[in-house]
Amino acid sequence: MSLPPTARAFLYLMVLLAAGLYGYWHQVWRGVWPGSDPASLRLMALFFALAVAAQHFPLTLAARQHVNVAIAPYFAALLLFGAPAALLLVGASQLAGGVTLAARRYNTTAKRVRGLRSVAFNTAQAMSATGLAALVYFAFAPQAAPAQIDRIESLWAIPAAAVVMYLANSFAVAAIVGLQMRDSPLRVWLNGRRKDGLQFAGLLFIGLVTARTAVHDAWFPLVMVLPVAIIYLSLKRTVQLVEQTIAAVEAMADVVDRRDHYTYEHSRRVADYAVRTARCFGMAPEDVELIRLAARVHDLGNVGIPDTVLLKPGRLTPDEQAMVREHPRIGWEILARFPEYGRGRELVLHHHERFDGTGYPHGVDGGHLHLGAQVIAAADAFDAMTSDRPYRPALSLDEAFAELRRYGGTQWHPDVVTALERAICGGPAPTPATPVKDRIAGAATSAAA
Repeated sequence: MSLPPTARAFLYLMVLLAAGLYGYWHQVWRGVWPGSDPASLRLMALFFALAVAAQHFPLTLAARQHVNVAIAPYFAALLLFGAPAALLLVGASQLAGGVTLAARRYNTTAKRVRGLRSVAFNTAQAMSATGLAALVYFAFAPQAAPAQIDRIESLWAIPAAAVVMYLANSFAVAAIVGLQMRDSPLRVWLNGRRKDGLQFAGLLFIGLVTARTAVHDAWFPLVMVLPVAIIYLSLKRTVQLVEQTIAAVEAMADVVDRRDHYTYEHSRRVADYAVRTARCFGMAPEDVELIRLAARVHDLGNVGIPDTVLLKPGRLTPDEQAMVREHPRIGWEILARFPEYGRGRELVLHHHERFDGTGYPHGVDGGHLHLGAQVIAAADAFDAMTSDRPYRPALSLDEAFAELRRYGGTQWHPDVVTALERAICGGPAPTPATPVKDRIAGAATSAAA
């Protein structure tokens, strides 16, 4: 897939930055490369092998974002061998790992595991992060390699270098992802930091400990492979648990839908409509995913409604209507047990609120509702109208949208109705008076009573 012009320009910029930093440090050190003794060369070879192997086991945290444990030996190499040697090690290992990955293909699609542009970017951003960290560290401890960890300057030089290495590494990745997805790099970066900040800190600390101990025992870094593996496996297990929890909850929601053949796969369709509507608004990927998660399980609370009420073909009595109106609260209570739905469960609780404040369970008006809840409400109503029911056949698209427009501004948010129609039928984008990001950030979601 071709890169957008801005992403391609950023790639070239990173390559130039990496080359410039290497040239700068090579000139500053004037060919003096600490650690040229056989023991240090063996240690560099070990770091090289570990960094190459680490590239074959990345951990995916979000779309196109990964944690690479090679940052630990890279930071250790910077502290032990100085900037030129560390940059050479980083560049060589990234190229070696990337080329070996590029030679592999996925079994199902025969597509290369890694493209050559990806190899070039990963090499450039890793070298740039290391070179920028070196600028900070050696500003406090000029040409001090191996690192003088016991000196007073190191109390702030080493942590400052670690922070710069982390920020440069993570923001470069977020920038290329954001430019490819035509999203804000800052927003992509902030979303990713909620997932990988602690793990990066642990890896950088392991790099520091490795550098400290390797001064006295060149083979000690082999022991440090164990904590790196523990961090990798623990984070991988955490990601797997999150994915498995979401899959289990969605499977439970599907079982609830299957209780009535008229609502079979209703939640899947609502999630699809809601995602398309959210994208029409230009919402951030994390907000779109939040809405998708909530929409997939928005009727989970129906599990607490008896079949005699839920499947009743005729008109419900007032008591039965009150019972059905409890399903958003029941769903909210069930989802409270799963941290993955910490934000999304509020959307489930409010997906039957109305724009004019006459909905349930709390009667919250549109000005105080999360926009995502209003997107799910319109998508839910649209799917109900365009699906067969025991008391009426499905409405046509024109009839359904005419109904949505008729009650836009009272039952549903008028901008959401416009966005939903555009997402389904095409047409001009909605132009809400209040920016979407402001209404998402500023909406006051009411807690359950």
